Amino acid sequence: MSVGGKVIDIVQEPDKDRVYINTDDKGDKCAIFVEYDEHSRRVAINDIVWWQGGTAYWTTADRRTFIEHPLKRLGCSGVSKPTSQNIFIE
Repeated sequence: MSVGGKVIDIVQEPDKDRVYINTDDKGDKCAIFVEYDEHSRRVAINDIVWWQGGTAYWTTADRRTFIEHPLKRLGCSGVSKPTSQNIFIE
């Protein structure tokens, strides 16, 4: 199981205060939930997200300013994609 990689899928659930982020690292896919906040709501496809312990780190795909923004991880990795009818995609 990976601990992050390139973002391939995102589902924002502001009503549940969380964001689902699925990543791919050379074919190894793994997803997590992070707390919905000013940083996590800006994560986009092809950005990089990796995690260790209770924190995930986000870097934009352009990497012009290589800053790892910390994101609060919720629960364990390997979560399933939400099927809620109340999803929001920016």
